[in-house]
Amino acid sequence: MKRALAAAASIALMSASLASANTDIAIDDVPENVLDTAIRTAPGVTFDRVSIEEENGVLVYEFEATDHAGRHIEIDVAEDGELLVFTHGLSS
Repeated sequence: MKRALAAAASIALMSASLASANTDIAIDDVPENVLDTAIRTAPGVTFDRVSIEEENGVLVYEFEATDHAGRHIEIDVAEDGELLVFTHGLSS
């Protein structure tokens, strides 16, 4: 509960300055419901980067990772936990 309240406070402060630009954030600053969606979408991967941006008045969290086969993964999750994008690319 403390983590959720701290994350909500951090997001409220960040959202005022975000506009539409991607801003990298720490995984610990991602709301639990958003992180749960990302983990369920790509179980077993470690996220290399998380960023946040505002799209049409909604905060969107973008997760990036590389799977065990070397393929790029991108997952976009809305602030309410809805999965918006799941891209599982080819290996480089």
